[in-house]
Amino acid sequence: LEDEIAALTLQLEEIGIYSEAGKGKYAVDNPPDIELAYASFQAELQSYRAFRSDQDLARSIGAAVYSDGPVIVDLTAQEVQSHEDRLFAL
Repeated sequence: LEDEIAALTLQLEEIGIYSEAGKGKYAVDNPPDIELAYASFQAELQSYRAFRSDQDLARSIGAAVYSDGPVIVDLTAQEVQSHEDRLFAL
């Protein structure tokens, strides 16, 4: 997944280079079709890169919850027991 995100980043950089090379050679209100295609593809790549990054984050959170779950349950049980012991002592 990280390789895919890196590849998407490289593609975005390449599009930026091509787009910058062609700037200023046309009327502002009438960009050539290739510029529109670059802009559209760039937006699509950015959206997909964000999607893949979000997936990576979700997997990481899921793995953390799965691995830390038993520890959290144990700590919560200890806290509940401590609270009950304190109430009993009063």
